[in-house]
Amino acid sequence: MTKPELMHGEHCMFPSIIEKIDSLLSSHGFSRERDQESFARARVWVLNDIDWCEHRMPLRLVLPGSFPADPAELFINNEWCLKLPHVEGNGHLCLGTFVDGIDFDQPELAIKRVLDQFEDFLLKCADPQWVNAEFHNERESYWLRHMDMAIPAQLKPPPDLWLQLPRVPEIAACVMPARKLKGRKISFAAPSEENLTELVERYDWEIDKQVAGAALVLYLPEGVPWTPQSWPTTFKQLDDLFIQHAGTSASIAAWLGRKRWTHDVPMYAAVVQGAATCGWYLYQHTWVPRPVPELRPVRVGRIDRTWALCRDHQIDKLDMLSEKRVTIFGAGSVGGALAEALARAGVGGIDLVDTQLFEAENVSRHILGIADARRVKVTRIKAKLQRDIPGINVHAWCLDACTWLRSNAAKARSDIIVDCTGETSVRLALAQYQDAEGLLLARMNVWTEPYGAAGHVVVVTGKDVWPLTDPVDDKVNVARWPADTRVELPGCGHGFHEYGLSDIAPLIGIATAAVLEQLDKPDTTSRVLSHVRRPDFFLGKAPGIKLNREYHFEDGEEAKTLRCDLQKMLYGGKLT
Repeated sequence: MTKPELMHGEHCMFPSIIEKIDSLLSSHGFSRERDQESFARARVWVLNDIDWCEHRMPLRLVLPGSFPADPAELFINNEWCLKLPHVEGNGHLCLGTFVDGIDFDQPELAIKRVLDQFEDFLLKCADPQWVNAEFHNERESYWLRHMDMAIPAQLKPPPDLWLQLPRVPEIAACVMPARKLKGRKISFAAPSEENLTELVERYDWEIDKQVAGAALVLYLPEGVPWTPQSWPTTFKQLDDLFIQHAGTSASIAAWLGRKRWTHDVPMYAAVVQGAATCGWYLYQHTWVPRPVPELRPVRVGRIDRTWALCRDHQIDKLDMLSEKRVTIFGAGSVGGALAEALARAGVGGIDLVDTQLFEAENVSRHILGIADARRVKVTRIKAKLQRDIPGINVHAWCLDACTWLRSNAAKARSDIIVDCTGETSVRLALAQYQDAEGLLLARMNVWTEPYGAAGHVVVVTGKDVWPLTDPVDDKVNVARWPADTRVELPGCGHGFHEYGLSDIAPLIGIATAAVLEQLDKPDTTSRVLSHVRRPDFFLGKAPGIKLNREYHFEDGEEAKTLRCDLQKMLYGGKLT
């Protein structure tokens, strides 16, 4: 196919700026490579006389069509990939070049900036310690480049490996799915065949066939350099690495012997160092008797709970939250979003209590979607959370709150109960039940006012009790809303207040933080947390509305979070 000739300025967002740079570069020894230009590469200039450590290399400077909104790019020969840091597989130099507004008036500064960065890069590359440190700090990115370069184009790449990382080194089984992800097959590995079966069922992965393969994992100490120069390229080097850092019991050769490995069984070796992972598919040639395995590098991803929820950061906190259980009354827009937020924060167990079906008209304010219409909310939320979040344990109770409290389910001690129904009967039943049973765990009531104008989290701890007068309107709500703010529907008791998921998002954040705070460091002080919008927001929604109390807002302040001791609010005091 003949490449059409580019017209002057055809692919430039800012042609006058590009013309200025054309004049600059042509006067400084750069030659233009018109045949390399395209819609994405408005200009390509090359400088052939770059000397570095007795090497000569051409330098290409590429101006994207959006320059200077996007910075100029530099390219060297791609043979330097994995020899020098920050060189990508196509020779692109990733030097962290930034954009400055002054570049539009003085684009020559953008060119000077990127060339100065290149000069600094060459000076640093003369220091082997700097080179190795850069490779080590970004080792996972370089491993992916190594993986793409190590397998010849004519060979079919082996399946990538997804690990549910165990606390023990050997992973017992892996499977091969029928579907592909971006054109590549994936092997899944878990600590045991039981774990693997649970993973496949839980996440509804389409599996072609299950193969009794295995993977061996080495946890490499952080202080060990892990760079392209130290990566094993032969099976003996890999075996020696495992033995050196995990002992003779971790010998891959002995492990394969115990497994009675055959060529049709997928076997992997993986190295985990901090947050970095890499691995090899152990390939066996069928025509060679007793062959030494050939190493084929693969991409390794982690799907275990520790990595998915905290990236191995603050694991102790995640372990603590994983042992906690929260009961949520109401699986509507507030309760459903709160359940998801707590699950993603690391809470290990959630009980959802609700009897209602999900209706299509709630899609705008709920975490469920149209595919869940006319299905039980708690069961659909359970399916969603357990499909999306590793390790979460959700119980779906198709019961009303009072029935749940009277049932044996309530005897399974929760660490906290959160009422998101917004119903007086549930608030009072929960308060009196806890008082009668003498249980001292925290209780929370969470609700929103119409239009999301304000949202409230009431935390009741210890022996404090929510009053039988249910002072929601008198003491907590910012306003008494007229009856016509509720949109009535043609059904018995059917209607709704207008708000969307974005309107209650601040309330969900406050409620989530309150639950997590209570689980981590229980506060014995009962309190009220409120997210309140400006008074004119209330007046705009219901002209003439009377506010229960006034709040001071600074100029430009659209909303604020207020906190008050519950006893002060009920018996004297105000939000602060």
